[in-house]
Amino acid sequence: MFKVEGKLVIDNSIGDTTPVVSVLMPVYNAQLYVEKAIKSILTQTFIDFEFIILDDGSTDNSLNILEQYAKQDIRIRIISRENKGLIVSLNELVEQARGQYVARMDADDISRPERFAMQVDFLSKNTDHIVVGSSIEKINEKGQIIASFKSLTAHKDIDRMQLAGHTSICHPAAMLCRKAVIQVKGYDQQMEAGEDLDLWLRLAEIGKLANLPQVLLQYRLHNESISEASRDIQQQTMRRACEQAWVRRGIQGEFDQKSVDWRPGTDVSSQHKYAVKYGWMSWNQGYTATWWTYTRRAIFLKPFDISSWKLLVFGLVKSPKKL
Repeated sequence: MFKVEGKLVIDNSIGDTTPVVSVLMPVYNAQLYVEKAIKSILTQTFIDFEFIILDDGSTDNSLNILEQYAKQDIRIRIISRENKGLIVSLNELVEQARGQYVARMDADDISRPERFAMQVDFLSKNTDHIVVGSSIEKINEKGQIIASFKSLTAHKDIDRMQLAGHTSICHPAAMLCRKAVIQVKGYDQQMEAGEDLDLWLRLAEIGKLANLPQVLLQYRLHNESISEASRDIQQQTMRRACEQAWVRRGIQGEFDQKSVDWRPGTDVSSQHKYAVKYGWMSWNQGYTATWWTYTRRAIFLKPFDISSWKLLVFGLVKSPKKL
């Protein structure tokens, strides 16, 4: 443990050994979930990786948790400094990485044990591809599965959708060729809230992108809100990323991302809307415990709303269609 230019650094690296994969995880006030995220990386079946964790000025107990795990596993490298934001943190992590591939990870998500093995295998066998993601499961703050989501797998389909403003690779589920990320100069600080879509569009111009059909990541949805203003900024940034890609490629594109409103705000109406939405999602896929969690939440939030009681009654008397 030492300090460099105001940073606390815990570096467990040994000698000049270069790992195949560098796992990049920014952390900011993630004490509730970060242990499960770390454990999901340390229990990967593919073990030739370094795990670089950047604490972006957390004010909770996150750093203490990280330090405890760094004492237990020599693959963990920790950097801690003042808060500079996500994009600066991501670029700093890329600069620190030594692996042939970089695997993104968020501090509140969970990677399946076979994730790295399957992604490394794909990239090593498909050398024209420089990014591979996967299908995902969305989970709630309790870790209950809300629903599984199948991702597009072919480059042409992914690129077509992203040129229209739809992010088709889940950022924390992605593994990327490090040299390709460096070649396109990493994340653009002018693309806050749309930095992943912008990066995928630029990478698609020098190589192919893919998703594995298997679910390799559990993506956690919090009760934390995104304000209406932030949603507007995110949509504007995504449009700008697409417009710049159209210009670079000399094409006439059409932005048809109508809304990035994908999780509730702080008001009761928004909370209720998403309780009903997530309730039906989980019911349709047979996750009855999750359905019951959101049914109770919907009734509590709006006990006189017909949609709350429809969710309860139909969920009790009918059976979901088999997928």
